[in-house]
Amino acid sequence: MNIIIMGPPASGKGTHSKFITEKYKNFKYISIGELLRKSNDNNIKDKIKKGILIDDDTTFNILNDYIVNNIKNKNNLILDGFPRTYNQAKILELNNINIYIIIQFILDKENIIKRISGRKIHINSGRIYHDLYNPPIIKDLDDLTGEKLVIRNDDNIEIINKRINDYNNNEKSIISFYRKKINNNIIKLIKINTNDTIENIKKMLLYKLSNVI
Repeated sequence: MNIIIMGPPASGKGTHSKFITEKYKNFKYISIGELLRKSNDNNIKDKIKKGILIDDDTTFNILNDYIVNNIKNKNNLILDGFPRTYNQAKILELNNINIYIIIQFILDKENIIKRISGRKIHINSGRIYHDLYNPPIIKDLDDLTGEKLVIRNDDNIEIINKRINDYNNNEKSIISFYRKKINNNIIKLIKINTNDTIENIKKMLLYKLSNVI
């Protein structure tokens, strides 16, 4: 049973995916964004800084290498950030990575910008903090390691707007790829409004997942 996590920037994909794995420990969380940001490929790094989407084949190869080397199977995956295009959805299906649940996070543009403006991350683990909504115990330091938190290179207004537009343009095409299976109840589509508080979002997420897992 594999899950896709969809949503615009700062909608809580990473935070809530990790929450799901705490409640359902048989699932493995994979953030394609984290994998790409850890890449040593300078071309990939340059594109991320500019907010340019990495091509489908390169992105899938990085994902697939991680699955093969670290997880060993293609079941019980939570995929955050893949697929991001219609073609990536096709690539998943062609490689027998079957999707059973799509969780679609919804967030207003105003709140996207508010959340990103205070967001900081711990590079090695991918843990995400926010100055207002999820502050670390000690300012600018990771709670578990004490290492310094950083602002992502692509967390600036110009690139944020580009990422929002990219998501909006691709969101409908991805859902359209899975539409027949959604209509036939083969894939469950769960929509979560993430304009709410983290605690309320978690409650709603658990409630809706309890009906399908």
